[in-house]
Amino acid sequence: IRFSTAARKYWFIYLLAIPGLLFLLVFSYAPMYGVVLAFKDFKMNLGVMGSPWVGLYHYRELFADPAFIQAFKNTVIINIYNLIFGFTFNVFLALMINEVKQKRFKKFAQTISYLPYFLSTVVVCGFITNVLASDGLVNQLIGALGMEKVSFLMEPGWFRPIYVISELWQGCGWGSIIYLAALSGVDQQLYE
Repeated sequence: IRFSTAARKYWFIYLLAIPGLLFLLVFSYAPMYGVVLAFKDFKMNLGVMGSPWVGLYHYRELFADPAFIQAFKNTVIINIYNLIFGFTFNVFLALMINEVKQKRFKKFAQTISYLPYFLSTVVVCGFITNVLASDGLVNQLIGALGMEKVSFLMEPGWFRPIYVISELWQGCGWGSIIYLAALSGVDQQLYE
């Protein structure tokens, strides 16, 4: 059967496909137009298509920049930390919540652990900034113990741990849901 014959006969089915095709075109294919910007020396007054073509110039500049190696290294290290600690902590939290026998406390623990996930990243960053500031809660506790205060937000060496811990704190409750669901499906006789 030819397409034109099928289109005339089943026009109502093809009509149903139009919204999906429009969605695909608008949100999947139209943004691909912007990929061309990576290969052009974009000038606002000339627009995307009027700007001069430079090929791989921007990529050569990126790879030649000494800061690129450090940024790439940081990205890889932070992602490895997130994989190792995030996975481990999510499983550990799921195991801990699964072992709680009191239903009310179990629900409370789940709610408290899920809550940071629903906060905006901006709110989480603001909270971390306030807690780790030079006069923040952590430094006040350090000072109360008679130790020297630490400039957590000023020293580059603290960035990775702070970032990974904040990711853990924000995502551990949500990440543990999958493992908790898997654990709740395990037969109780297997524990015995």
